[in-house]
Amino acid sequence: MRKITKRSAAVAVAAVVAVGATGAAWAAWSITGTGSAKAKAGTVVPLKVTGEPVVDDLFPGSKSDVTFTVKNENKFPVTIKTITYGDFSSKPEPTCASNIQQVEKAVLPGSLDLAPDAVKTYTFAKSLKLIDDPANVCQGQAFGFSVTVAATS
Repeated sequence: MRKITKRSAAVAVAAVVAVGATGAAWAAWSITGTGSAKAKAGTVVPLKVTGEPVVDDLFPGSKSDVTFTVKNENKFPVTIKTITYGDFSSKPEPTCASNIQQVEKAVLPGSLDLAPDAVKTYTFAKSLKLIDDPANVCQGQAFGFSVTVAATS
């Protein structure tokens, strides 16, 4: 059996230290860390119905198309799900406002997707109606109403 000399022992110790240092260096490069972050959701901007809706003349029992423009000022696309008319008014005879109504089962227009910052004109076919037996005083009346669109992202 061979005798271990001081020199052999020093070489062996140096080798062990070198291997240990290499392991320590590898461990030094395998560091991870965790931090915190914050995010904020944006806000929704209501769709805008711009301009006066265009409606053909109304006659007793007739259904008319309504054309209007919608602007999406959001930073994301939306799909219009409902179109509702309301706030009916009439001039010069205010009681005639009760003689027009939205057609409940009118088919929504196609292509109801609206891109971010887009403006689109829609025609809601046969969606506004003058009742079958309007008061005689309602001939020639000017009607007004609001158009509300509801959409999802």
